[in-house]
Amino acid sequence: MDLELATTALLADTHDLRNLLKMLARQLSGALGDRVRVEREGGRFRRSEEVRSLKVRIGGDEFAAEVRDAAVETTVGHESGGIRIRTEKVPADAWLARLLAELRKEAESNQAARLAMENLLMGGWQ
Repeated sequence: MDLELATTALLADTHDLRNLLKMLARQLSGALGDRVRVEREGGRFRRSEEVRSLKVRIGGDEFAAEVRDAAVETTVGHESGGIRIRTEKVPADAWLARLLAELRKEAESNQAARLAMENLLMGGWQ
């Protein structure tokens, strides 16, 4: 699987990062269960499909994307032994490429992750 090509295709096929976050939240929540946390727009009584933040834990990393005004801030946090070592801010394309690379590793031993990865890369979110 060419992750650079897949990343480019995912970013090109989505109109903006907000749509990408919605798609990732939908696909990864089922595959990774409680390792995915999604915070949605809206209040207690008004539920929205819009994603305010998405956090995905794979291996010793936490991939986080947060919507801030008109921008999306993407970070990768590194943990060892349950302790956060560092968090680095990365551009969205690098964040997505790293997330896909970790998801690919996870997919080697996890059927649900493999199906989510296939759906992401083959346009199954539409």
